[in-house]
Amino acid sequence: MTEAPATPATAVPLQVRVGDMLRWPDVPIDLLGSTTGLDRHVRWAQATELLDPSPFLRGGEVVLTTGLELRGAAECRQFVDALVRAGAVAIGYGVDVVTSRPPGPLLAAADAAGLPVLRVPRTVPFVTFTERLAQEQTRMWVLAQDRLAAGHLFDAVRRGLADPVVLLERFGELDRPGVELAAACFAGRERLPHVPGPHRVGYVRDRTVVLGTAGAVAELVASMADDVLLGHGGPAAGRDVRRVLGEAVAALDVALGRGRTAGPRDLASLDGLLHRLTAEQLEPFRDHVLRPVVEHDRKRSASLLATARAFLAHDGSVARTAAVLYLHPNTVRKRLDRIDGLTGLEVREPAGRVALRIALSSAPPG
Repeated sequence: MTEAPATPATAVPLQVRVGDMLRWPDVPIDLLGSTTGLDRHVRWAQATELLDPSPFLRGGEVVLTTGLELRGAAECRQFVDALVRAGAVAIGYGVDVVTSRPPGPLLAAADAAGLPVLRVPRTVPFVTFTERLAQEQTRMWVLAQDRLAAGHLFDAVRRGLADPVVLLERFGELDRPGVELAAACFAGRERLPHVPGPHRVGYVRDRTVVLGTAGAVAELVASMADDVLLGHGGPAAGRDVRRVLGEAVAALDVALGRGRTAGPRDLASLDGLLHRLTAEQLEPFRDHVLRPVVEHDRKRSASLLATARAFLAHDGSVARTAAVLYLHPNTVRKRLDRIDGLTGLEVREPAGRVALRIALSSAPPG
């Protein structure tokens, strides 16, 4: 399919999550109560002693308090309800100022609302959170910009708009004698697990591409959860990096269609070929095969398109197509004859079915 070039660097950078703060080595805070909500993004931290700070929140805050006004269960519920209403993502409770631990009713209300409660020791000033969040957000913004820039270069090389030498010169750690490269591609821009060995990460539109040594990428692919669909390409010598990147991106398209991770071998299939066809290459099939069938259906409600899909899905078996569509086999044969007449194909022959399959790949689902 024809692809638009990667978009300019206006994408949202990576963000700090609530759970990330528990791993800050210089900020010794603990989680109390439910683990729900640790994957929420943190926009900022705000200190308050108000029972209803919602007018001063914009959503995404960790709200810090010493509990000065949380004298009973009613106040705790009022406070939590206000935070939920305002879109706060966690509570940071400063201990040993008013009480030695968060009040039980606060923990109960927060657990019921799915709001994490963090225990903040007196040795950690509340301003630490705003300072550290500012540092982390700056670091992540820089990282995101670096990945966007790498993604532009990956995309340009993959599309033949830049020489692979440019990429290898910029990322010299990947250009070593005897070292083979591989690539992995997955949808979205979520953070990666640890990738061992030399590698670079780039954002290509709404996808993340990892280019690295063959061993590093193999370990990355093996470490990803089963519900994360990947496409991977390579291994190959560094000068073949264009092919490696192209295989990974195309394999992800196949993976998304099949519902399982795909690699270079999966590209050696009709589905793999279809995902690599450009709009220009598909145009004759769309104009001379798909369009006559669609227009005939629109004028006569003949269900030729549905019949064609069922016929291909059942390996060209008239009997099985008839059964799944609750039709007489002769009705299916008549519809196939009509498709032949409209398209000039012989869809009961292998070559005709392949051409029909290519044409249907450009049709909307349904």
